[in-house]
Amino acid sequence: MDICLSHISAFRWLMRNPNPLVAQKRARYRADAPDAIPSPTRCRELALELDPERVFLDFLSSSRRGRNNDEHFAVHVQTEPLPPKSFIRIGAIGRTAIYVASPELVFMQLAQRRPLEEAVYFGFALCSLYRIDPTALGGLRQRDERLLSSAEYVIADKPLTTVKRIENFLDTAKGNLGCKKARSALKFVRDGSRSPMESALAITLGLPRIRGGFGLGVGQMNHAVRIFNGTDWAGERRYVARYPDISIEHTDLSGRKNTVGIDYDGRAFHSTASALARDARRRNEIAPIRGFTHLSINAQEATDFIAFCRFADQARRALGIRSLDRCPRNNPTVADLEKRDAIERKQLDLWRKLICQSDFRRIE
Repeated sequence: MDICLSHISAFRWLMRNPNPLVAQKRARYRADAPDAIPSPTRCRELALELDPERVFLDFLSSSRRGRNNDEHFAVHVQTEPLPPKSFIRIGAIGRTAIYVASPELVFMQLAQRRPLEEAVYFGFALCSLYRIDPTALGGLRQRDERLLSSAEYVIADKPLTTVKRIENFLDTAKGNLGCKKARSALKFVRDGSRSPMESALAITLGLPRIRGGFGLGVGQMNHAVRIFNGTDWAGERRYVARYPDISIEHTDLSGRKNTVGIDYDGRAFHSTASALARDARRRNEIAPIRGFTHLSINAQEATDFIAFCRFADQARRALGIRSLDRCPRNNPTVADLEKRDAIERKQLDLWRKLICQSDFRRIE
């Protein structure tokens, strides 16, 4: 019997394992979900095998037959046709062949059931350069990490998907539940995040204020910045590339383009003396660039809401964005105050959900 992991179970498996399309010499697919699921006892056994932390699995079935949820599993029904290669075989346990929903399908499934900001976060994770690995420093391993193999360095993994591939999938999956919501969320998703906190910062700073963000615009992740690095012996100008975690661009009313580069200095990678010296050198290299402001934020500042609001305002002013607080300073009406308070509550809620270690963040 075949089973197919979907929704959160598929997301967790994909984020904890190398890209199955790279790990297998010849990937095997199926285009539709199985029409049945194993017995409840077998489902509980599979939950312990496949996700011992959560001990719960989401299955996908093409039939409503036997759709009985349990404390250890839930069955979701998929009746609409899906694009080819929507399910990837990842192995077998006994006589049970295990398939997982493709990253693109997982994004559509989660967008259909989750609020927009959560769907955006899932999209960042699926398009990221990291995977969860409790044995690695900081609990993360980079998918583009170069590993030594047979006397040469090779890249043994790669990102699960990209924004463009998700967009192409949604074009093919028109008519499926979640397709419209997925398109709305995909507008705010970016490729290339290297950590969950990078994603959380980009989303919280970038989403519109009505969505709980700070309205700075969602920037590019780990985008190269070309920096002048002196001249060589022949007088030729030399340049080096630096990669801020988040780069946000904004053109102000005068037509001037301003860029803010933001780096997150996490405890795991930025607390040693050598790391602090490297960070100082990086700030000094970027400082002279005209129209480019480099800001850094650490874990203590990010998890203090008042300090985080000050940081967001510094980034806003560096970008040349006018104050987004439209509440009049003199004689504000009750409606003005209520509107401002509602926005601030949304910002606080989003900050708690994404920046702090909330129950939502623990899903990943």
